[in-house]
Amino acid sequence: MADTVTRKSLLQHSMEGGVWLGLYLIVRFAFMVMGLYYSVANLIALALFAGTPFVLYRIMMVYHRNNSYISFFSLLWMMGIMLFFFASLICSVAEFVFYQYINPGYVAEMFDRALAL
Repeated sequence: MADTVTRKSLLQHSMEGGVWLGLYLIVRFAFMVMGLYYSVANLIALALFAGTPFVLYRIMMVYHRNNSYISFFSLLWMMGIMLFFFASLICSVAEFVFYQYINPGYVAEMFDRALAL
């Protein structure tokens, strides 16, 4: 029997990686919001912000390994764009729920704080 390996397409890898990157961005957003009330959370949010390229690198390396270590710059560039596209879809839903239902006065509060400066 021939052992055939079915490879996932770039789009499939981007969608799966986008889920993980989206969850990472949601956690980062949660720490940014908590940073308004707890200074330690603000430092964690800053560390998560700085760690975003490393998370992106790990996700892209999974694709590179699954593709028999044959990848071109243009493929990885397109994958990075699609990763952030799919991650932003997930993160935007979470942020919409936060702004609309959890804390609807958040934007007005931030606007008032900015005017107070």
